[in-house]
Amino acid sequence: MAKNKNKQVRLRQVSADQIHNDELKKALEILKENRNPQNEAVMFSELSKAHLLVPVQFSGNNPKNLQIKFILVNTNDGRSFFPAFTDEEEAKKLKMPDGKTNGQYIVRSLMEYEPIFHDPKTAAEGIVLNPMGANIVLPKALVSRLNSVQAAKKKETAALKNGEIPAGVQVTFSEPRIYPTALVNAVHDLCQTLPEISRVYFKQMTAGMAVSFALIVEADSFDESLSEKIHDAAVPHAKDVPVVVLKYTDDMGQKFLKGDIPLYDRELGL
Repeated sequence: MAKNKNKQVRLRQVSADQIHNDELKKALEILKENRNPQNEAVMFSELSKAHLLVPVQFSGNNPKNLQIKFILVNTNDGRSFFPAFTDEEEAKKLKMPDGKTNGQYIVRSLMEYEPIFHDPKTAAEGIVLNPMGANIVLPKALVSRLNSVQAAKKKETAALKNGEIPAGVQVTFSEPRIYPTALVNAVHDLCQTLPEISRVYFKQMTAGMAVSFALIVEADSFDESLSEKIHDAAVPHAKDVPVVVLKYTDDMGQKFLKGDIPLYDRELGL
């Protein structure tokens, strides 16, 4: 049975049929059949990227007095959880309090549950993913741990982008085991159109347990826009390996790039 919880939240203008989390949905089904650490890790990874459909009921006639009631689902022993769905097909399986299956939804990432769970008035003990299907329960303590890990990774990524090695993170650079020629060519061609870039180095980077392709950029001016252009050129050719664009620093050059030949060099025409 479902019941309601009043909350005021920020809305995203998106229709339910636009939300698809195919890889997460598949990971949930696999985890349902075989719950082990490896399958959990895959599911957690997909969940960190997901935007989920959350069933609600709206009241009020303008944005200033709009109220949202979160729908809760109850277990047989009386515990309450927020249902969250990978897509509209799964969401329609939940019968709403008015008996309808065509409900109203907001979109939430896992990180956006954090302030809700910190509210002492929240009765929910966690989240249940696709409750009418895979029915995977995440207690709120686990949600907080996953969010803490995700926040730490974002902080590390932001530091690395600025050419800083985060404290406590073991970072190594090496030559890629498989050289992605198409990626290198695409980045090289882009650099020829961006006169502010002086050199770009290409490495395989290992930070903790994470492995990615690193493009280390030396430029007259380095900003988010430049980073995004290089990232967008590389990703289609990375074959699902994460790509990180880093700002070159003298310290990084001395420690990791000494003697390396850049994939692009403005002065040499490489």
